[in-house]
Amino acid sequence: MKRLNNLGLLEVHITEMDVRIRMPAKWEDFIKQAEIYRDILKVCLSEDNCKVL
Repeated sequence: MKRLNNLGLLEVHITEMDVRIRMPAKWEDFIKQAEIYRDILKVCLSEDNCKVL
């Protein structure tokens, strides 16, 4: 997102997102999944070109 924003090329709209976890899932798998969602949200909030999440 940062690279595209620096080039002035694109608005980012994340309308759907799946973070897969193995099944049967363990508690640690859900924690890792939540961390990935959190990290993507942080990136989106930090970039001006991320308009929708």
